Amino acid sequence: WKRSSLLTVAALLMAFYSVAINPMGTLGCFSGLLLSAIGVFFLVRFQWMHTGFTALAGAYLSYAYWQGFVNIDGANDATRWFLVGYWILFTTAVLVHRAKDENASQVAALASLNNAAFFFLFSFNLATFEWVPDIWRIGLVFGGLILVLSALVARFPRYPARLWHVLLPQGLALVTWGLSIKLTGHHLFISLTLEALVLAALWKRSGVPTFRVFAWIAAAIGILAALRDAHTFSYAFLIEGLLLAGFAFLMRGTPFLEFKGEKFSAEAFIASSFALIVPALGVLIHLDPALAGLWMLGTGLLFCAAHFVRPTASPLPELVWLAQFFAAVGAAVLIGANASIPELSIGVAICAALFHLH
Repeated sequence: WKRSSLLTVAALLMAFYSVAINPMGTLGCFSGLLLSAIGVFFLVRFQWMHTGFTALAGAYLSYAYWQGFVNIDGANDATRWFLVGYWILFTTAVLVHRAKDENASQVAALASLNNAAFFFLFSFNLATFEWVPDIWRIGLVFGGLILVLSALVARFPRYPARLWHVLLPQGLALVTWGLSIKLTGHHLFISLTLEALVLAALWKRSGVPTFRVFAWIAAAIGILAALRDAHTFSYAFLIEGLLLAGFAFLMRGTPFLEFKGEKFSAEAFIASSFALIVPALGVLIHLDPALAGLWMLGTGLLFCAAHFVRPTASPLPELVWLAQFFAAVGAAVLIGANASIPELSIGVAICAALFHLH
């Protein structure tokens, strides 16, 4: 059996080499698809993992060699769709393969390499050394498909957990990447923060650390995008602030400080800080100073009032304490802005309400 498997690997390598140097692209890709099917058959029938890896490497590398060195005119619109067949074939092999504990890592590696090779070769033209125009759409669609596969794998216990742990981050990374490429301005940071909220909710429900990591990645990219566009006035920054407040609530982890009976989480503190900073930079600095000061005082009153509703168990104490500081800065801005008598009267009334709640 060992000698037979080695002969099979050698035969596959020689066959794929002949495919790579074939100047007829469509015929060569079809031959590569047939050879891949043979390698997958040996993988599923005899559990020969090395034939699966050989077939995968041969299929994608022969296509890459043909496109980069043989395909003179650089056209790949028709032949690139054979990559879809390669991906479906090897993905089916991973799902059908009777994985055991001792080769779970190999199965996960085969799935990971299959996804990576397909995405790169389908998105990048090696003949012209350029990305295809619709790369963002490929990232979103393919990333979503991988997420569906990861959910399918996680649902059935016959698949090793390592396979799900490989598919999930790949799908999340592609979806986040696709959104980052396609969207700009407030559409980008609101979409990414919504994604972060969904991932934070999934982490809260399942406890899977991958959701937590990618929730922070999506939130961080969204915050950076918002800060980059803070020079333009938009009320979308207020929506971003509310979304970040929800994100801070969901991401409350292990407390690092206890003060006056309240437990404070570092993650929630960071997210709450940006929930106030982003609207301040995107909206308040573009307003009249007196009006901005009133906005800041009103924000502090709003969150302190929410804390007053549940004084013994605030859902987000980090934001409440930061909002009080935010209100103090707003009072200083209002005083230094030469505000009118009506504006000062409103500010004094808000300060009185804040002191009462405190």
